[in-house]
Amino acid sequence: MSQKDEKKDNGKKIDEILVVVGLDFGTSSSGFAYCHTASANQEVCTNTEWNGHSAQFKTNTVLQYDDNFEKVTEWGKLAFAKKAERKNMDENEPKSVELFKLYLGSFGKLDDDLKPKIPVDYKKAISDYLREMGKVNITFIY
Repeated sequence: MSQKDEKKDNGKKIDEILVVVGLDFGTSSSGFAYCHTASANQEVCTNTEWNGHSAQFKTNTVLQYDDNFEKVTEWGKLAFAKKAERKNMDENEPKSVELFKLYLGSFGKLDDDLKPKIPVDYKKAISDYLREMGKVNITFIY
C-alpha cells in the first residue's frame, strides 16, 4: 500500500481534516474538546464557556422547550425551569427536559418503568441537544 493510499479514509484524504472534536455527551452534563490539526503543537483545547459563563468544563444535559415542545428556548444550565411551589405551578412556565440519554445504548435497555418520562420523543431531545451544542462548537472552533 502506498503512502498516498494510507492517507485516505473512506474516500477522503486525512490531511484534509482541519479540526478533530471530542464530544462527552453525558447523562447529566456534557462538554467538548477540540484540536486544530494544522497547529504546530496540536494542543487540545477544552471548552470552558457556556452561554456566556466561563470556568466550567461541562454544562448540564438539559433542554427547555416552548409550550408545544417544538422549539428549544434554552439549553444547558440556563434550561432549568424555575422551581415553583406545587400549589403555584403555572402551566405557562418553561418546561425542562432531562435524562433523555438514558434511552440510549445499554441504558436504553432499562425497563420502561425505570426510564424517565419525558414529554418529547427521546430522539428529538437528543438531536436538539446535539444541535445546540454544535452551534457552540462552531463558534469556538473557528
